[in-house]
Amino acid sequence: MNHSYPTSRHARRPALRALALALSLAGTMPAALLFPVAGHAQAAVATYRIPAGSLADALERFGRESGLMLSYAAEDVEGRQSPGISGAYRPDEALALLLSGTGLAAQRLPNGSYALRPAAPGAVSTLAPIEVAGNALSSRAWGPVDGFVANYSMTGTKTDTPLIETPQSISVVTRDQMTWQAVQKTEQALRYEAGVRAETADDLRHQNISVRGFSVAASNQGIYLDGLALATRYYGSYDVNPYALERVEVLRGPASLLYGQNQPGGIVNQVSKRPTEAPLREVEFTTGDPGRAQVGFDFSGPATEDGQWLYRLTGQGRNADTEVDTVRDKRAFIAPSFTWQPSAATHFTVLTNFQRIRAGSTDQWLPSVGTLTPTPYGRISRSFFSGEPDFDRYDKDQSMLGYLFEHKFNDSWTLRQNARYNQNRTHYRALISELGWGTLPDGEPDYQSLQRYAFSSEEKARTLALDTQLQYQARTGAFAHTVLMGLDYQQSSFDTQLGFGMDGVPPINPFDPVYGYKIDEPPIYNDTFQRMRQLGLYAQDQVKILDKVVVTAGGRMDWSEASTRNNLTGTRTQQNDNAFTGRIGMVYLADSGLAPYVSYATSFRPQAGTTFAGTPFRPTKGEQYEAGVKFQPKGQDSFVTASVFQIEQRNVLTRDPDHLNSQVQTGVVRSEGFELQGKASLARNLDIVAAYTYTDIKTVSSNYPEQVGKVPFAGVPKHMASLWVDYTIDTGALAGLGFGAGARYLGTTFSDLDNAVKVPAVTLADAAIRYDLERASPSMKGASLSLNASNLFDKQYVASCNNVNLCFYGPGRVVLATLRYNW
Repeated sequence: MNHSYPTSRHARRPALRALALALSLAGTMPAALLFPVAGHAQAAVATYRIPAGSLADALERFGRESGLMLSYAAEDVEGRQSPGISGAYRPDEALALLLSGTGLAAQRLPNGSYALRPAAPGAVSTLAPIEVAGNALSSRAWGPVDGFVANYSMTGTKTDTPLIETPQSISVVTRDQMTWQAVQKTEQALRYEAGVRAETADDLRHQNISVRGFSVAASNQGIYLDGLALATRYYGSYDVNPYALERVEVLRGPASLLYGQNQPGGIVNQVSKRPTEAPLREVEFTTGDPGRAQVGFDFSGPATEDGQWLYRLTGQGRNADTEVDTVRDKRAFIAPSFTWQPSAATHFTVLTNFQRIRAGSTDQWLPSVGTLTPTPYGRISRSFFSGEPDFDRYDKDQSMLGYLFEHKFNDSWTLRQNARYNQNRTHYRALISELGWGTLPDGEPDYQSLQRYAFSSEEKARTLALDTQLQYQARTGAFAHTVLMGLDYQQSSFDTQLGFGMDGVPPINPFDPVYGYKIDEPPIYNDTFQRMRQLGLYAQDQVKILDKVVVTAGGRMDWSEASTRNNLTGTRTQQNDNAFTGRIGMVYLADSGLAPYVSYATSFRPQAGTTFAGTPFRPTKGEQYEAGVKFQPKGQDSFVTASVFQIEQRNVLTRDPDHLNSQVQTGVVRSEGFELQGKASLARNLDIVAAYTYTDIKTVSSNYPEQVGKVPFAGVPKHMASLWVDYTIDTGALAGLGFGAGARYLGTTFSDLDNAVKVPAVTLADAAIRYDLERASPSMKGASLSLNASNLFDKQYVASCNNVNLCFYGPGRVVLATLRYNW
C-alpha cells in the first residue's frame, strides 16, 4: 500500500498573525504572537523508497518526503526517467542519485533550496520554474512510512530524532505493516516486536501488553495516544481502533523523564492519523470467520483551495461473531480531524475520536485442570461461555477531543503544545468462573461444575492532559544542541462502583452448559470517587559532537496527588508524592552505519494504600542500565537493534511479617535480558520483520521466602522469537500478487508469585495473500483484495495462567477477507 505524503504550499509572507491557546494548568495560557517563517530542512539521514520511472513524479515525491524545495523548468524534466532510490541517505545524496543518468545536475542555493539545470550547456527556458516543497513542519517522526522500516520517532525524545541517535531501544510498527497483517487491535500490532508480550488473554475489553516483563496496561499508565497518557482504572480502559492509527511505537525501558509516572519496562505510544495535503480516499469491506461484517473509510485532503485548511475523516463499523459462544463484538468509531496551517511555520491540528462498543468478554476464566491438563471428561472447549447470555455485557462509550500545536519562530526556537480531554463510561457485567471446580462428597473435584460469582463494574473516567514544550536548536563549533524544556499536567477522575455476589448464581457444566437463569445485580462492595493530578517539569539536551557522538541527558521533577472518597463509608484519603527521574545516554555514529550506545534511566510510579501503621506507601522506583548497537547500513532500507538491559524495581509491595493482611515495601524485582529486532526491505518488494527476546525477570527480595527467585508476573516468557516475510511479485503473469507468512514462538510462562502453574510454550503461524486488481484489469485501478489468517492452524493453547483456577485461552484462528479501494 502506498501513501500520499503532504506537500507544502509555496512560501508566503502573510501579515502578522496571533493565536491564543486557552488551555493550561489553571485553564488559561498567555497568548503567543506567532510569526510565520520558512521551513528549514535538516540534513539528516532518512530512508527513501522511490521507484524508477518518470523524473517529474520522482522529484515530486522526493520533495514531499525530504522537505527540500526544488526549482526547475518543466521542459527540463519532461520525458526524462529517474533510476529511483531505495535506502537511507542524506537529502543531498538522495537527490544526486535520483538525477543519476538524467542529464540534470542540482545546485544548492544560498537559501537552502536546490535548482536543477542541464548538466551540459543548453537553451535557457523562459517558462516559470515549478516549486516542489516538502512539509515545512517535518512529519518524519509521526507521519506515514512507505513499507515497514521507519527511521524517525518522537516517542523516545519528544523531538524529531532519528531512531539511530536515540540511546534506548525503540520499535515502530508502520501503517503498512498493520494493513498487510490485518491488525484489528493494538496488541496484535505488537506480535512481532522484540521485548513485548501481547495477548496474554483473548480479551475484547482491553489490551494485555507487557514490555520487558512489566505490564503497560492502561491501568498502569503505560499506553499513550499522541504522547499523552490514556489513564484509567479497572475495566474502563480506552480502546483506540488501529484503523485510526498511523503508527504504534514501543519505547523500551524507563520513560519517566518525558512522561512521568510509569512502570520501568517501557511504554506503548499510538500515533493518530492526521490530515494530509495530498488527497486520500479509501474504503474497505471486510468479512471473515468467525462471522464478520466490517466497513471502514478514510478520507483526507485540502478543505480550501489555498490549502490552509486540511481535513481527515476516518471511521469503521463492525458487527462480528467471536469464537466464544453467544459473545459478539459490535463496535463503531469515527475520527474527524482538521489542520489549520496559516503559514509554513505554524500548524494547529484538532483530533477527535468517538467510539461505541457493545460486546461481551471472550476471556473466560478457567481452571488449569481442564485447560492445561485434561479432566476425565476431556478439555474445556475454547468456545465455552462461562457466563449467562442475558446477564453478561460489556458496553463502553468513549470520546476524545484534543489538539496538536506547533510553531517555529525561526530556525532555532519551536513551541509545541499537545492537549486532550477524554472520557468514557463503561458498564461491565459477567459471571466469573474463577472459583474452580465443585467437589464430590469425598472432597475431590467433580470436574463437571464450575463455581461462579456475579461481578459488575460501572465506571466513569475523565482525563485532561496537557504537554507544553519549548525547543531550542543551535550549533556552537563542533557541538549541535537540541534543547527541550517542558511542562506537562494531567488530571483524572474515576467514579467507580464494583459489585460482587454469589447468591442465586448456579454452577455450570462446561461440557454440557445450560443457560437461561435469571441473575440479579450483585450488591455493591466498592463505591469510590478518585481524583488524581500529576505535574511534571522536565528538561533534555541532545548534543551532537562532530556529527559522530550524540549525548542525550535530562532530568524531571514530578508532583502527584491522589484523593479518594469512599462513598460507602464516607471516609476520605489523600496521598501526595514527588520524585526526580532522569536519563543519560550516548550513541556513537560510525561511518559503516553501526551505532553502539549506552544509557541509564530511572522511573517512578505512585502506589495507593498504607502500611499497618498508616504510613502511605512510597512510589515504586525503577532504574535501568542498557547497552546495545543499532545498525542502519547506508544505501539500504533496513534497521537492526540489539540490546542488553538490566531493570530493577524497588519499593514493591510484599507481606508484612508482623501483621496479617498488611503489606510493607521491601520487595525488589529484577529484569535482565537481551533483545534483537530487525526490519528490512531487502529488495523493492521484499519486507522482513524478525525479533528475538530473552527476559529473565524474578523476585530478588520478598518477605515470602518461597517467592524469591520466582517469576513475579504471569505470562512473561523467558524466550520469544518471531519472523514475518512479505513478498510482492511485480513482473510477469503474477504481477500484483503478494504473499506474507509469519511464525511466533512464545516460551514457557508461569503463574504469578509462587509459580505453581507452568504454561507450556507454543508456536503460532500467520499468513496473508493479496492481489492488486488493477493488474487484472485497468478499470479496477486502486482496488485490491487481501486474505489474512492469524493462528493459521487453529491451535488451541493457554495464553497465560494467574493461578490454578485462573487460566486464559489464546485467540484461535481468525480469517479476514478485505476488499479495499483507493482513489
